[in-house]
Amino acid sequence: MIAFIDGGTTNSRVYLYEHGSVISEGWKKVGVKDTAIDGHNKQLQQAIYEAVMEAAAAVHRPVDDIDCFITSGMITSELGLLEIPHLIAPVNKQDLAQAIVRVQDTTIFPFDIPVFFIRGIKNRLDYVHTSINQLRNMDFMRGEEVQVAGILDKYQPTLPVNILIIGSHTKLIHINQAGDIAGSLTTISGQFYEALINGTFIGKCTVDDGKSEPLFDLDDIIDIAVEAVDNSCLLRALLMPRFMHVLMESTAKDRRNFINACIAAEDIKILNESDFLGFTAETDYYLFGNAYVCDIYRRLLERKFENRISVHSLTDKKQIRDLTISGSLAIAKAAGVIDEFV
Repeated sequence: MIAFIDGGTTNSRVYLYEHGSVISEGWKKVGVKDTAIDGHNKQLQQAIYEAVMEAAAAVHRPVDDIDCFITSGMITSELGLLEIPHLIAPVNKQDLAQAIVRVQDTTIFPFDIPVFFIRGIKNRLDYVHTSINQLRNMDFMRGEEVQVAGILDKYQPTLPVNILIIGSHTKLIHINQAGDIAGSLTTISGQFYEALINGTFIGKCTVDDGKSEPLFDLDDIIDIAVEAVDNSCLLRALLMPRFMHVLMESTAKDRRNFINACIAAEDIKILNESDFLGFTAETDYYLFGNAYVCDIYRRLLERKFENRISVHSLTDKKQIRDLTISGSLAIAKAAGVIDEFV
């Protein structure tokens, strides 16, 4: 039996895997943000311990039945369990496999069982010494690389291809013609949305008003949002839901649609930065995330490229989970981990 750990910013998830399928899960709402707040990772270690125990108890199995753990995500950052340096793009599955780190140390990991850490990836810089002028070139990922491996393994997309992961961050990952992760671009779109709703008076505009259907077509909302962001600025555009609420008839859903469309319209500008980094912007896309938000991004991408590209949306939570596991498994197999323990 193998255990996969997906360590994120706000959550830690454990999946027990046997005979080709997930047999149980454990989950705790503790992530590396808690390490940042606490100044140490004891709470994170405890959360992982509890999530593993929860997953094992769900199938009435002792933890000793776990042959090894395979981990990815922020768990390998300076705020996680063990800081492991990023690989430098371009990176492929074999590179990730060769760089996997094996640890068996209860001061680092809460079980005396081998744990394999999959490294993250950072963008390549063309300079020996770091300079402020390189800021636009910089980016990194921890965890998304295994999802990319899962997509490449399962869907075998035509290359090059772009993967857009939309959540607490938006992360654009470019896969080049050779099938390598060429680099990434990240924004804080999801966190920005939460801060806007919870930290400003605009949140009042989104409170459920009991009306089940919006009054305005989503494409019309997107048109106006794009115009507002492009011709004025994002900060003024995000004041407009207040106008919609006070000065015209609209529903909370209309106003939420407008806010999400504004943020997406601003977010999609990272494609300009994509050109700056030498990535191919006009290619097929795979979107990860909430179905409603992915739909807005899909419409924006199809408009931008006038339907010359295909956009695939992966929005089912189980589907996304399985890609994380299949990608981790593919990397572990390439590293020889599976042959050793199974």
